[in-house]
Amino acid sequence: MDVDPKTASPVIRLLMENKSQPALEQEPVQGRRATPSGGGSQAGGPDALTRLLRKRLEKYVSLMPVVLVGDDPDAVHDVRVWSRRLQQSLVALFPKPRPGKVRKLRRTLRRVRRALGQWRNCDVVLKLASKQLRRTRSQEKKQAWGLVRDYLLQERGDQVARARKKLRRQDLADLVGRIEKLMVQSGGQQETEALMARLRAGIEAAWTKWQFSLAQAMEARERGDIHALRIASKTLRYRIELVHDLGDANTQPLLEWLKELQEALGIWHDRQALYQAMAEAMARPEFLLRRPDAARKLLIEMEKDYLRQETAINEIFRLAAEHGGRKQMETWIAKTAHEPAPPDRT
Repeated sequence: MDVDPKTASPVIRLLMENKSQPALEQEPVQGRRATPSGGGSQAGGPDALTRLLRKRLEKYVSLMPVVLVGDDPDAVHDVRVWSRRLQQSLVALFPKPRPGKVRKLRRTLRRVRRALGQWRNCDVVLKLASKQLRRTRSQEKKQAWGLVRDYLLQERGDQVARARKKLRRQDLADLVGRIEKLMVQSGGQQETEALMARLRAGIEAAWTKWQFSLAQAMEARERGDIHALRIASKTLRYRIELVHDLGDANTQPLLEWLKELQEALGIWHDRQALYQAMAEAMARPEFLLRRPDAARKLLIEMEKDYLRQETAINEIFRLAAEHGGRKQMETWIAKTAHEPAPPDRT
C-alpha cells in the first residue's frame, strides 16, 4: 500500500515510523472519557466514537511490533486487551447487518487473540510455577517444580514460534488502511441518540447473558460454567467501558466492580491452567519413568491446592452476587430500561 507520509493519518505515520509505546496492563479509567468538540458535536456521538476508534487503533498498532520482536509478557497481554477494545469500537460504529469488510476485520482481530492465547497462558503459568519454586524449602519439591518449569519453558518457546509465524502473515499496514477507509465512509451516518441507545441495548443484552451464566455457574460449580461466567463478565465489561469512554461517567462504579470480579475469575483461571500444565508435564513417559518421586510430590501439591480452590470459587460468587457494584449495575439497567432503545445490534 503506497502512502504519502505527508498526507497520511497519525495512525499510518505511526506504523510507517515503527514507533512503539510502553505496554500497559490496563489503561486508567479516569481521564479517558470523550469530550465534546466544537461545532455542536456531542460526547457519545458518532464523531466521538470515531475518535475513540482511532485512538484504540493507534494503541493496538504501537504494541504489535513489541510482540513480534520482543519478549515482554505484558505486551502479549496488552495486544489481546487492545484488540478487544478495538473490535468493540469497530462493531459499535457499524451495527448489524455489518459490511463484509467489517466482519473480516473482526475475524482478523479474533485470530490475533487466538494466536497469542497459548503464549499468554504459558507466561502466566510459568510465573506461578516459578513462584512455587522460590517459595518451597523442600529439596524434593524444588526438583519437582523445576521439572514443571523446564517443561513450561520448552512449551513457551514452541508457542511463541507458532504465534509469531501466524502474526507475520497479518498485514498490519493493510489493516490500518482498511479501518481508516471505513472510518471515512461512516462519518456522520448515525444520530447520537440512536447510537447511544443501541450501545445501551447491547449492555442490557450482555447483562442478561451474564445473569444466566452466573446462575448456571452457582448451580453446577463446574469448570466449564465458571469459565463461561468469566467470558460473559469480559463481554459485559468491554461494552460498559465503551459507553464510559464515550461520556457516561455513571458507569465508573460498574467498571470498578467488574474489574474486581474479573481479577478473581482470572486468578481462578490461572490456577486451572497451572493444573493442566502440571498434568501435561507429568504425562510425559520420561517424567514418570525417571522421576516417579517428583510426580508423587506434584500430585500431592495439586490435591492440596485444588481443595483451596473452593474458597476461591466462593469468593467469586460473593463478588458476583453480593458486591455493591452488582446493585449499582441493576440500578443502571433499570434506569436505561425507561429510555427508548432498539434491539441489540452490538
